[in-house]
Amino acid sequence: MKKRDRQAKILEIIDTQAIETHEDLQNALGEFGLETAQSTLSRDIRELNLVKVKNAQGQTVYTQAQKEEAQNRLKETLQLYVHSVARVEFMLVLKTALSTADILASVIDEMERPEILGTIAGADTLMMSARSVEDAQMLEEQFLQMLESDK
Repeated sequence: MKKRDRQAKILEIIDTQAIETHEDLQNALGEFGLETAQSTLSRDIRELNLVKVKNAQGQTVYTQAQKEEAQNRLKETLQLYVHSVARVEFMLVLKTALSTADILASVIDEMERPEILGTIAGADTLMMSARSVEDAQMLEEQFLQMLESDK
């Protein structure tokens, strides 16, 4: 397998699984028939700019640095503009300061999270559709956690 394909598989794995260690990543690649040397894997991690962060479940997992930056931008935007978060089935409704819902929608849309189908922004309300009730519940918990942290 070519380096580009292996690295694409690594990104796919860290997007879909909680990968905490080099060994976890090596094992996950092995499940796809990709035996990778430790030195090759370390080089891939460095080239892909992977960093470790705490996920919503409190695990320290690999992600791309750009995704971490986007997550930080989302947190800052939520804390600046959002007054409340409510969920109905697979929909989230975020009440924002006047004329800021579109800013928040743009930040969320840029993240390209697969569990979010789309956003619709009004003057002070953002509606977000998730793929499932479970995804909406998880997003609600994450957003509320971001709102509560650093207060």
